Amino acid sequence: MEKALSEGATIGSILAALEEAKQSMDWQNNDGQYIPGIVKWLQREAWRRYLPEDQPDDDEGDKPWVSR
Repeated sequence: MEKALSEGATIGSILAALEEAKQSMDWQNNDGQYIPGIVKWLQREAWRRYLPEDQPDDDEGDKPWVSR
């Protein structure tokens, strides 16, 4: 989870994505037979869809301004 957080995920975005995933047929069939492990699930970055609108989802916001 530390990697996801360092890439811009928020606890809220992770929890929102988790709530959506819990409703999927794959997660509900056969008592959750097809639920991926947490690491694999976080690597799929479903949480990116739930980032606040004003938060950039890439590294461009971290680049310093350069004047010429």
